[in-house]
Amino acid sequence: VERSRGLGDVYKRQFPNPSSDNINVQLPTGVTKAELNIFDISGRLVRSAKMTKQNTIVSVIDLSSGIYVLKIQSDGKIGAKQFIKE
Repeated sequence: VERSRGLGDVYKRQFPNPSSDNINVQLPTGVTKAELNIFDISGRLVRSAKMTKQNTIVSVIDLSSGIYVLKIQSDGKIGAKQFIKE
């Protein structure tokens, strides 16, 4: 699996950050399938989902406040970014 150097190759953006209820994940133009994983700061997988459209809203309302890592994998590339849950 190739590790992406630029997040734009795997996903366009994720907002809002920080978030208290939902995050919106946008894939780049032309990408409509990806696997989404959210890990807590200790590396434990807390959420997993298949993305089947370019824009996906993910509920984080049930997660405890803290720092999380959003990891997206698509077409053999991986991108990761931290977000804060309020």
